Amino acid sequence: MSGHCSCSSSSDSLSCLRSTSASTLSNVNNQIEGNGFYGTVSFVPVVDGTLIVERPTETLGKGKHNGVSRTKYNFEFAAETLPRVQEALYSVTNVNEGPQFVQQSLTIGASQYISGLFPNIQASQANSLAALYADFGTNIAQADSVMGEGKSDPLVVFVTHRSVICS
Repeated sequence: MSGHCSCSSSSDSLSCLRSTSASTLSNVNNQIEGNGFYGTVSFVPVVDGTLIVERPTETLGKGKHNGVSRTKYNFEFAAETLPRVQEALYSVTNVNEGPQFVQQSLTIGASQYISGLFPNIQASQANSLAALYADFGTNIAQADSVMGEGKSDPLVVFVTHRSVICS
């Protein structure tokens, strides 16, 4: 970003970026996003050891989260008979979003798609993952599933539990 905004030679690139016009920043962002892997976002939070100290799945697994004071109701019973839950975590899961993020004229196979989506993955890992999607239909259906099928997705389970992606 700083290179595209003429801030890479600045002694304080953050101040330089802050003084750059919103229009320039928007244009640079669109250019960077346009050159990225289709359906992905180029700028995402990363574990840096300071601000984000571990993967969110690790933090949640340890029960470390900022809950909010809410009442949890199970509508099968009368609300007044249920215990109040003081710590709650709001979480949302979406399914079948792959088609929105996969170019539907895709001509490459699942292994190539996985390698493009996760550039630091080893070829043998991409091939192993692609084999999990072999029965998912066409190459597009496989890529759709790789990109967006949530909890039931073999790739999500593989990545979450084996940490094959290097940062």
